[in-house]
Amino acid sequence: MPHEPDLERLLASHPAMGVTMNDRVQTFHLLSDKVFPAPSPAAAPIVWFTGLSGSGKSTIAIRVLAELQRRGYRAEILDGDVVRKGLSKDLGFTRAAREEHLRRLGFLAELLSRNGIIVLVAAITPYQSLRNQLREQLTPRYLEVFVNAPLSVCEARDVKGLYAKARKGELQDFTGIDDPYDIPQFPELECRTDLESVQHSTAKVMALLEAQRYIKSLQMPEDSPTGIVHPVNNHNAI
Repeated sequence: MPHEPDLERLLASHPAMGVTMNDRVQTFHLLSDKVFPAPSPAAAPIVWFTGLSGSGKSTIAIRVLAELQRRGYRAEILDGDVVRKGLSKDLGFTRAAREEHLRRLGFLAELLSRNGIIVLVAAITPYQSLRNQLREQLTPRYLEVFVNAPLSVCEARDVKGLYAKARKGELQDFTGIDDPYDIPQFPELECRTDLESVQHSTAKVMALLEAQRYIKSLQMPEDSPTGIVHPVNNHNAI
């Protein structure tokens, strides 16, 4: 099980975490030579939310983004579905196509991170081998968050009706139905969205970023160590 930070302290100190916001995801069209740039010492963290469709990845990422921006940090969400429509619309859903799509997401996340922007990636990322590759390429800034909900719960939340279509055979290679989801082996954090509120999951992610000293704790003194991404006056990430 991943180590979980001091949740009670953080939950008590974050009264504004219930704030909602519009999806501000931006899609970038890049030409990549399939080489990840070397991480910069000043790079910001990349929080990679992985889990089944409907587990709550994007929901938590949007709340975390709102809280980061409320504190003055530059941050962006890379939603796998949104980026696929722009950057990966040439790809299908075979294993090879999924891996290429996620590689592009990783490349884009690294570019943003190198420029001091905290990156929140929300993508199913079903294969352990690919997550291992991402961790190796994006170390030391890669933080994996397993957004965990049972398949039955995710199916019950099926707003888009995708699980129903997959069960009928109308969708092929759908993760959790006829394509596997490998349970993460060593995530930095696990959010059990069938058992905890969105606010609680959000607080856990914020506590993780504080514990890793990527952002200042609400109680952190001004002379704290410098590996922290410092807030800026301009809340616009790009």
